[in-house]
Amino acid sequence: MINLLYASLAILVMPAPAAGTMSVDQVRVNQTVMLGDARITPIAVLRDDRCRNEAPDGCPNVPGTLVVRLLVEQGNKTGWIDVESGRLKRWEKLAIAVAGAQPERGNGGPISSDTYRFSILRLPADVQIFE
Repeated sequence: MINLLYASLAILVMPAPAAGTMSVDQVRVNQTVMLGDARITPIAVLRDDRCRNEAPDGCPNVPGTLVVRLLVEQGNKTGWIDVESGRLKRWEKLAIAVAGAQPERGNGGPISSDTYRFSILRLPADVQIFE
């Protein structure tokens, strides 16, 4: 009973997502999406060495890394950033993350760039990033 009380208390005191947080799912390579006043386009997968957690096929039992190059346009500024999946990256006054990707990688075989789908997250300018 006490554990349930502590769990309920933890849920009540968890911070809410930052106001102004925006996300979009199922974004393809070379597809542009608007997140607020920012246009974001995944332009390339630079590295994908992810593996399934239950890899019986010789793939190491480690999460691996996915790195996606994003073209970001906001106002009169344009630039690109390389974002590692699950990590926030600062561009100008934005914090951007690739929160997930499909398909999952199986045995390390190639994935065609037109098969990838990304979840992209944009956080407000005042979010703190600790790296």
